[in-house]
Amino acid sequence: MKTNFNKTNKETSLAKFEKFSNPNKYDVTWVNRNFASEKMSNEKKIQLKKTGFYSLNLNLNTNGYIYVGIIFIILFSAILAININAFLWISKLEKINCDCSNNYMRNYIKYFLYFMIPVLIIQLCLAIFVTIIVFYMKINNITSISKLYNLNYISYKAIQFLMIIVFYITILFTICYIINVYFVIIYINRLKELNCECSEDIRREVYWIYNIIMASIIVFLSFKF
Repeated sequence: MKTNFNKTNKETSLAKFEKFSNPNKYDVTWVNRNFASEKMSNEKKIQLKKTGFYSLNLNLNTNGYIYVGIIFIILFSAILAININAFLWISKLEKINCDCSNNYMRNYIKYFLYFMIPVLIIQLCLAIFVTIIVFYMKINNITSISKLYNLNYISYKAIQFLMIIVFYITILFTICYIINVYFVIIYINRLKELNCECSEDIRREVYWIYNIIMASIIVFLSFKF
C-alpha cells in the first residue's frame, strides 16, 4: 500500500509538472490565470510606488474606528490619572521620610513612572489625533490614507523605519512594565503586612488594584499566545 501511495504521489507531481511545462497538451486556463495574477500583483506594486503610500481602505465604515478611538482616549486618560496619582503617592512617602517604604522597589517604581507618564501622554495625544483624522475622513468621504496625505515612496519607507524602531522600544518597555507590575504588587503587599500607616492612601489602593488587573491580563495573554 505504501509503495502504491508513493507511486501515485510521484505520478501526480509529474503530471502537474508536465501540465505546466507543456500547456498545449492540457487546458492552460489555470496557467494563464496564475501568470495574470502575478502580472497584476507586480503592476500593483509599481503603481503603489508611483502613487506613494499604501492605501488604508476604511470601506466607509469609519463609525467603528471613531468608537474605538473614543474608547482608547477614555482608557488612556484613566490610566494616566492612576499613574500620576501613584507618582504623587510615592513622592509623599519620600517627603515624609517613610522608613518602612524605603527600598529598591520604591526607587524602581518612581523612576519607571518618570518614563511611564510621558509615554501615556504621547499615547493619549496619538489616540486623540487619530480619532480626529478618522472623523475628518468620514465627513469628507475620504476612504484611504493615500488620498489624505500625498506621501511618496521614500516617505513610506521612512514611516516603515520608524515603525521598526517603535517596535523594539515597545519590547523593551513591555519588559520594564512587567517588572514594574510585579514590584508594585509585592511592594504594596509588604507595606500592608508591616501595617505602614504613613503609606495608607486611596491612591495606594487604586494603584495596587490596577496592577493586579494588569498582572491578570498579562498572565491571560501569556497562556493564550
